[in-house]
Amino acid sequence: MFLSNPEHTPYDVRFTLFGFPVRIHPFFWIIALLLSQNADTPHELILWILAIFVSLMVHELGHAFAFRLYGIYSTVTLYAFGGLTSPMAYSYGRRLRTRDDVLISFAGVGFQLILAFLIAGAYAVKNSAEVPMSFTPEYLLKFLWPLGLGRGEMFHGFGTYPDMFLILVYLISIYWSVLNIIPIYPLDGGHIAQKILTRIMPRFGFFLTLMLSIFCSCVLAVYFLYQEVWWNAILFATLAYSNIQMLSPRERY
Repeated sequence: MFLSNPEHTPYDVRFTLFGFPVRIHPFFWIIALLLSQNADTPHELILWILAIFVSLMVHELGHAFAFRLYGIYSTVTLYAFGGLTSPMAYSYGRRLRTRDDVLISFAGVGFQLILAFLIAGAYAVKNSAEVPMSFTPEYLLKFLWPLGLGRGEMFHGFGTYPDMFLILVYLISIYWSVLNIIPIYPLDGGHIAQKILTRIMPRFGFFLTLMLSIFCSCVLAVYFLYQEVWWNAILFATLAYSNIQMLSPRERY
C-alpha cells in the first residue's frame, strides 16, 4: 500500500517466513490496536490484533510469492494500515510485462480471497451446508460474500476463541480485499490502473491514474464520514491528499 519503506526502529520485529525477510514496524501494532476498538474483552482484543496480522501477512505474502514466480527477491514490511512488499533483486534478469505487473499487484488480494474461501468452505462443511451441483453466480455470491456479514446463519453456534479468530480473519480478508482493489493509488487497484492506463497512454497514464484515484478517494472519504467510520474516512482522505500532492506540473503534461 505504501510507496516506500518506513524508517527502521529499535522496536521493529524481524523474522523470516517462507524465505522472505519480514519486518513489522511498531506503528502497525498501534494501528491494529486502534482498529480493534470493537473488542469487548482483552481476549477479543488479542484475537482482533492477531486476525489483522494474519490477514495482512497473507496479503503481502501473495505479492512476495508472485515476485518469486518471476525470479524477484523481495522483502515484506507491515506498517500502519497495511504493508509493503519491496522487490530487491532480479535473480534471473527477467523483464516484467504489463500483465506480469498486474498479476503481482493482484496477488495480495487473490491470496486473501483464497484464505476467506477456505474458511468459508470449512464452515460450510462443519455446518453440513448443502452444496449445489452447479456453481451458479447466485450460489457463489451467497457462498463467498455474506458469511457472517449479514444474517450469519453459517456462523451461528460457534463461540469458541478459535472460531471467533477464523471469523475475524474471514471478515478482515474480505473487507480489505474489496477496499484494496479499488483504483486508488498506491493501493493494489491503483497500481493495476496505473499499469493498464500507462500501457494504453504512456504520456498521460499516470496523470489519469491520479485523477481516478483522487475521485475514488474523495467519494469513499465522504461515504465513510457519513457512516461515521472515522478510521476509513481518515485513511481515504489521506490518500486523496497524497494523490493531489503527486499532481505536479510534470505529471500533467
